[in-house]
Amino acid sequence: MKKLIFSLIALFISIQAKANVIKLPEVVFPIEIVSQVLEEKPILPAPKNLDFKPLYDNLDVKDYLPLQKPYSVHLPFLKIKKPTAYLGIPKSNALLSDSIDYFERKDFLFAQENLKKFVEKYKDNENLFYAYYLLGYIDFEFKKYEEAKNYLEKSCSLNPLKENCLSYAITLINLNEFEKAYQVLQNLQEDQDVAFYKAVAKAFLKEKTTPNVDCDNIDVESADYCRYFLKHVSFLNGQFKESLNYRYNGQDKNLKKVSLLIDGFNYYFLKSYDKAENTFKTFLQNYLSSDNLTNLAYLGLGLTNPDKTKEYAEILETRDNFLSYYLYLLVINKYASEKDWLNTFAYIQKVLNLIDRNKENLRFDLAVSLYNLGNYEYALNIFQDLAKEKKDEQSYLYCGFSAYSQKLYQKAQECLSNIKESKDQDIRKTALIYLAEVYYILNDNENYVNTVSLLKDIDENLAYDYLGWYFFKNQDYENAYKAFRDPYMKAVSAFNAGNTEKAKELIKNKNNRKFLFLSAYIDIKENNIQSAKEKLKKIANQSNDELSKKAYYLYAYLYFSEGNFQEAIKKFDEFRKKFPEDDIYNQKAFLRIADSYYNLGEHDVARSMYKEFIEKYKGKKESIDAAYSLVLLETKGESSEKDKVIENFIAKYPNYPMVDTLKLQLASIYEEKGELEKAEKIYKELSQKNTQEGNYAKYKLAEIYYKSNQTDKAKNILSQLIDSPDKDIYFQTNLLLAKIYEEEGDKDKAIEIYQRISDNDDIKFKLSNLLIDVGRYDEALTYLNQLIEKYPDKAPEISFYIGKIKYKQNNFDEAISYLEAATKSQNYNIASESYFLLGEIYNSKKDLNKALNAYLNAIYVNPQLNNITANARLKASDILIKAEKRKEASCIITPLLDYNDENIKNIVKEKMKNLPKCLR
Repeated sequence: MKKLIFSLIALFISIQAKANVIKLPEVVFPIEIVSQVLEEKPILPAPKNLDFKPLYDNLDVKDYLPLQKPYSVHLPFLKIKKPTAYLGIPKSNALLSDSIDYFERKDFLFAQENLKKFVEKYKDNENLFYAYYLLGYIDFEFKKYEEAKNYLEKSCSLNPLKENCLSYAITLINLNEFEKAYQVLQNLQEDQDVAFYKAVAKAFLKEKTTPNVDCDNIDVESADYCRYFLKHVSFLNGQFKESLNYRYNGQDKNLKKVSLLIDGFNYYFLKSYDKAENTFKTFLQNYLSSDNLTNLAYLGLGLTNPDKTKEYAEILETRDNFLSYYLYLLVINKYASEKDWLNTFAYIQKVLNLIDRNKENLRFDLAVSLYNLGNYEYALNIFQDLAKEKKDEQSYLYCGFSAYSQKLYQKAQECLSNIKESKDQDIRKTALIYLAEVYYILNDNENYVNTVSLLKDIDENLAYDYLGWYFFKNQDYENAYKAFRDPYMKAVSAFNAGNTEKAKELIKNKNNRKFLFLSAYIDIKENNIQSAKEKLKKIANQSNDELSKKAYYLYAYLYFSEGNFQEAIKKFDEFRKKFPEDDIYNQKAFLRIADSYYNLGEHDVARSMYKEFIEKYKGKKESIDAAYSLVLLETKGESSEKDKVIENFIAKYPNYPMVDTLKLQLASIYEEKGELEKAEKIYKELSQKNTQEGNYAKYKLAEIYYKSNQTDKAKNILSQLIDSPDKDIYFQTNLLLAKIYEEEGDKDKAIEIYQRISDNDDIKFKLSNLLIDVGRYDEALTYLNQLIEKYPDKAPEISFYIGKIKYKQNNFDEAISYLEAATKSQNYNIASESYFLLGEIYNSKKDLNKALNAYLNAIYVNPQLNNITANARLKASDILIKAEKRKEASCIITPLLDYNDENIKNIVKEKMKNLPKCLR
């Protein structure tokens, strides 16, 4: 609400100030236009776009396509001479022979049953190794690899032949026992089969291997797996062309799928994108499912066809977050390269919600896209957080740009100051340049000059130009002339310093339009108005740029300044046609035309133009100027008190767009003059409207009721405004309502309302005190801890309240540290009570020396006699009496005989009966 009041007053002042400049009805040519060239330093704009860092992450497709184990192979077949038996004799031969028959007919269950009987009964039989082999073979076929391993291990141990030991090794590979498998193979005589499976074991041990194996020459049961294996290993080794040469022709569906995917990625890495795309499509046509291999096929399609990357990323969203995320990175980079920042932003947001990965880079580029979209506020929040988290120079720089773009110059300075000593020369130079701009805008001369001096080490000419602007702004034109390297500003500085001849010398033979513009100023100063007009007209007709606009405006204004109002009207009208853009110059030209009609006595025309201007530019400063000019016109320049001027204006123009604002101003004036009934009447009228002015009027009405002790009425109005969307009204309403409840003694209700505005630090402090009063210590501590962290310079005062809470909670050890800090407070009441509470703690701990010192300090730091110092004196006297220092005890309490508390005086009188009289 304070902000609204201030803006109303500022508006009123600006109206009066403008009226004084115009000095109606007679316009005087302002001499400053010709005595000095009022150049303003061009504000360096922030970069229109920030550099986007392409987003990358590690994705090795090979990790998604691990080697497949030889699950589908049939083990090498070991054949022995079948034992003979006659009429079932011997039984061992008969049992084994039957088992072999079953096995060869693939009646594995019957074979397995007989073989188990055989190995149980005939443990010393010479063919026991073969029975174990067959049992292992059968379990391998049944995919029972652990059981198969046990049987094959026994077989290989009993009679290490190639077939049973190689089978054992293959089984170990399927069980991930690669080292053991390799050791078994090492013990076999090497041939093509052994060499192949040694290569398989090494590959699974992550040893890079390039097998020299001819799959046509190895065991036929492993040949297909061999071709798959060589394809996969070649792919893993980056030998994509070689990988394509191997074809898996087996029947294992999984190996078919993996092989097809490998071919797709082989083509992709060889940049045969059409073949890659066709291969992945074939995969999906034949093997579409919910498995990871299908996900890889979608990934491959997303990689090979950039136009459909987004489509496949969306498909993968519900299937594999990481693969989807990876494709989305490509989508984001593509949009960023096309400067499509809206889609860049949208898809970064999508990815941030999709996966918890690469967050810092994603947030950085999210902020870049927001900045490039012009959403500087949101970008600033992100860059600021990143800068704090990462201490990253680029984030600090972009944080500065984001704040600068919003004209949040203090925040820009905070960000950029962190990198002004960067070792990266480009970053350091950029930071110093924008810091100089910030300090210039903020009129922080000391920091501006210091920053420019640092810039001098990087870019001397630029630094001297910045220094020139410092002197120019401070009207030290002599030093500005010395500093500027820019020839135009050097000449302007010479002109403004009164050295017209030096200015002429600097612009001599210069064809630049800016120099011609300065030459026109020189002519005006030397009263060569006609020459100035000719030059200004020439500049104005050469282009439609900003300089032409300024020149044409000044050209027209020269007629106005001469009092040639008819010609001024004509020239300003021409100006507005040539430069129809609705900017400050066009608006000023319109008002100068109105002023000219006014000065010509054509008040009706002037009045009509002022009204048109006011209607067209509601809320702009120039419209307020015009409105007030209209007020002056209606009163024909008669002097009036400001309330009378507004009263007349409101009476004549009740539908004026800003009439409610003026009414509020009028009510405020009535309040200042003590005419509360008039103010109340206006506030009541406006409070019926559901507008910003209406809500403000309601608040002011409640304030009047509060001041006149009509608190029920005040509370009724405030309860209507308590949730106002206007931040100022919301705050002030809750503040006043809480204050009323507090004064009425309803502390719980006051606390409830204060908590609604507890983001304000003053309120936090107020709340903490109220919470202490009602015994809600933990809540009070929450606020006090926030405050002490934020305001270390107020630590002694805040520590007092924390210490007091700890004391009330009997947490004496913590209380001591806070209270000792509080004794350093410059507020002697706080320091005194802190010492007193320390005395109470030490007294309770029976540490009487420390307690006595604390009580004495409580007395001596506070020159006033109050309850704290009075009780401190009583407590100190008790300790002194115990220490047999009766005279000192008497002297310490004697001053209390004059204290205004009868109870304490009676206690002192009673004590004094047993103490000697103090003679000091």
